[in-house]
Amino acid sequence: FWHSNINYVLGFFILILTQSLFLPVVQSASMIATCHVDYQCDFPRCYEQMSIKYGVSLYFAYVALLITLTVMIPFFTYMLVKRKLFLLENRLVSYDGDYHSMGLVAKLLVEIDEADWDLFLLKDSSIMRALYEMYEFRYIAIHGVFLVFKVFLLLPVVFLKRNSVEQLAVAGCVEVGLLVLLTATDAFINPWMDALARVGSFHQILQVGLVALSRVLDEHARTIGFVMIAVSAAYIAVLVAVIIHEIVLPYLAVRRMRAAETETYRQRNLATKWVDIAFMALGSTSYTSDVPITDYFSPEVLGGAVAPLYDVPHRPNPTADDEAFRATEYE
Repeated sequence: FWHSNINYVLGFFILILTQSLFLPVVQSASMIATCHVDYQCDFPRCYEQMSIKYGVSLYFAYVALLITLTVMIPFFTYMLVKRKLFLLENRLVSYDGDYHSMGLVAKLLVEIDEADWDLFLLKDSSIMRALYEMYEFRYIAIHGVFLVFKVFLLLPVVFLKRNSVEQLAVAGCVEVGLLVLLTATDAFINPWMDALARVGSFHQILQVGLVALSRVLDEHARTIGFVMIAVSAAYIAVLVAVIIHEIVLPYLAVRRMRAAETETYRQRNLATKWVDIAFMALGSTSYTSDVPITDYFSPEVLGGAVAPLYDVPHRPNPTADDEAFRATEYE
């Protein structure tokens, strides 16, 4: 597996890694490039008296921003759109309408049967699957839009004063826009993911509102702080509950099912072994697992006659050559 699929494994790993590092890389690079207050201890004078350390950090920050903002997001969006058009053009998924007579918008918004999409995902071995396997077919290109929203959420953090009215207002507007998008599309295949995404966005809006409230009601800032902690704890509890419901419990159910199947096969093999021993003691052809064990213990057999052993229903009469008999069974 590792030798024949090494390119796929490496490509899939790199794709997941780049998505995981997208937000922290963009945030850190933006803060270094703008000489954010959080980096004043590391780079005291920034551009005024640029040190070698800051110059090297600034170079890599601009390279990271160039790659993530001008290459990564457009590339992912282009590849997802191209992937969807490829599936439609080659009829790898079933849909109503003629591909060549449809406009680009109609192609991007076309709907297919959910069962057909689920079946395709089971057989899909594309590296790009990591970008769209959680979305409904109609919205597989929406991943790039979510990345853009992540960048918008960083703008007030990087460019506006911490906990200022402007920062809170911009952050709140971006979060509201994201919540509207999540609610309007229901883009995820799993309804629990849709609900969790909306709850997460609502949690962020509530936290921004509480921060703004603590600025207005300064004398109650401590109480509001405890409320914020309680809200975050409730969100984490919901997140853990969904993970248990959607990942842990199904995994344990599969483990139990496999354990039960293994035990069933073990008992069946044990019973077959003892029946084989009994038949060999009678000088008979050994038991074959295609025939229910109970057929070998009919009243005629238990009456002491050996001949009925060769006339068991659903089993052809054996010949003198046991190999030939087994060959007929396999045929």
